[in-house]
Amino acid sequence: MTRTAKLGFCLLTFGFLTACQDPTALKNYHSGILPMDSMEMLLADVHIIESYRNRSYQQIGRDSVPPTRVKALYEKALAEHGVSLERFLESYRYYQAQNPVILDSLYEGVNQRLNELLTETYK
Repeated sequence: MTRTAKLGFCLLTFGFLTACQDPTALKNYHSGILPMDSMEMLLADVHIIESYRNRSYQQIGRDSVPPTRVKALYEKALAEHGVSLERFLESYRYYQAQNPVILDSLYEGVNQRLNELLTETYK
């Protein structure tokens, strides 16, 4: 086999192997990262906190929720999930760095949880 043929064979094999990888597989996952379902629940709470904050801003045209109140809401949400701010941020950055399909899947779960809460609230 010529050198060019060997190189072509290696490139073809490498391309085949990388094409067969699951695009939704998590890369470099470790125990410090929140599992996807836990991350969904926590992100749903984060979006509710931000919605509360934004709603008050829209009603009076300025941020009427004191920063100490927002901080307390975040601390409460993190404590309810048993997660430190550092672990949440590390997990968020981890999911953000993954394949866009994974982040999309994560936010589909967040949207589903928020819709369930909304349906439950307005029964």
